Amino acid sequence: MEVIRFGLGMRALRRKRQWTQAQLGAKANVSRSAIWRIERGQADRVAVHVLARVASVLGARIDVRLLWQGEGLDRLLDAGHADLVERTLEILAASDWLVATEVSFNVRGERGHEVMRMSGNP
Repeated sequence: MEVIRFGLGMRALRRKRQWTQAQLGAKANVSRSAIWRIERGQADRVAVHVLARVASVLGARIDVRLLWQGEGLDRLLDAGHADLVERTLEILAASDWLVATEVSFNVRGERGHEVMRMSGNP
């Protein structure tokens, strides 16, 4: 989390409503000092549920994400599913099925092709 930008954003939303830190704290049921810490770039020292509650009162929401090695976390989380797909493909192929992964299809045809036919182009 970019705590400085996060705090500046919270302060801007509070000021847009013309609330003091104490008023926002009261509406969110948190201390004024918690609001002060958030706005001063110390949101990493405030519990996530408190940040979410303050953001909610301001009509906003927070998005907490876990990032690891680019797409590495997605691959790690999908590893079990990928293994299941691979084993299923092996079983089907052993039974003389024609198998392919990640193949898309469209029952009614692609829209671009329909447009070209309608316009007279090959």
